[in-house]
Amino acid sequence: METQSKLMNNTSENKGLFFGFILSISQLNIVYGLPVVLFFILLFSETKALKNKNKRLFFLLIFQIIWMTAIFLFFPSNFNHYIKNINVFIIILLILISKFDLKFLIGLSKSLIILFIVDFIFNLFSFFLGFDPLGRQPQMRPDDVVERLGGIFGHSFFSLNISFIGLIASYISRKKVIFVCAIVNILLIGILRGYLILLLLVIAFYIVKKGVSYFKLKVISILFATSVFIGTFYTVSLQLSQANLMRVYAWLISILGISENLLVGKHDFMYDDKFDSVSFETIYYYGITESQYLELGLHYGLLSMIALLVIMFNLFSISYNSFKNSKVEDFKMNKITLISTFIIFTDLFFGSIFGSTLTTVFFVILIVTDKSSHNMKEA
Repeated sequence: METQSKLMNNTSENKGLFFGFILSISQLNIVYGLPVVLFFILLFSETKALKNKNKRLFFLLIFQIIWMTAIFLFFPSNFNHYIKNINVFIIILLILISKFDLKFLIGLSKSLIILFIVDFIFNLFSFFLGFDPLGRQPQMRPDDVVERLGGIFGHSFFSLNISFIGLIASYISRKKVIFVCAIVNILLIGILRGYLILLLLVIAFYIVKKGVSYFKLKVISILFATSVFIGTFYTVSLQLSQANLMRVYAWLISILGISENLLVGKHDFMYDDKFDSVSFETIYYYGITESQYLELGLHYGLLSMIALLVIMFNLFSISYNSFKNSKVEDFKMNKITLISTFIIFTDLFFGSIFGSTLTTVFFVILIVTDKSSHNMKEA
């Protein structure tokens, strides 16, 4: 009986390991990669069932998917852009009705740690040699103090996402060296969002250790996002940052666009992502928002933006309730889950950690998986 249990655990972990490689490869092309990822989510799920406590979230996701699809059909724009935005909700929906155990999550974490190591090596090449193993050179934007490193996929935002996943996955797998390397990689990437993520990480560990209430967690999250907005506006008022001026312009022009098209959003943007550099013109013509909440509001209307906010509140609540009801043996797993959710929820106001197929799948599986069977030692 014990041998059979070990065999089942190894099988589940191997599935997670394999799925992680599929998930990593899917980043090469989201339009073709997403159906493959969704197929394996359904294939590797132990059961297909919806818990009663998740029914409200389920129907909210259904509404969001139908609403965004209807807007796309009635106001046709770019298919790739539509997939990029709707994939988040399809993924959450499928994982919500699926079931994965802790061994699957551990296997997934191990494979994504491998992806992180490769990304880290690419950035070390760029940092020391001035080019990565594929010959690509680091990029510079207005006001950048250091060059931006792009990692394996050649983009600093992707590299940041992979580093944050590597950080959380290494904590789950108890790989302290990888945890430190993930922090180093975030620093090397050279973008402000990375430093904000590390600051959020420190704050999250502190307040979770203090045992603050769910209400206070939400308040601290919103206060942090507000301080980022205020700080950005302040640097612009002192004429200290051209990049922050563009960021403020993106926020303001997005809010104006939402106010003028409250119900269905705007659909007259250019959707080719391959522009040379970010400028006031590209922000205006490409509908760049510098905020994922504003992104949905501008392109799909205010209802879609509110739906995203409520969906994230629901995921936050799931994470907090699991932490609050933790037993001694699963406390650390639920703690890192709550910390991750806090960071993701906050970052959505001004960043881009959550939203790609890679980060959405990993963190939603982390949030909804029952961790009661895993015993982690206190670090």
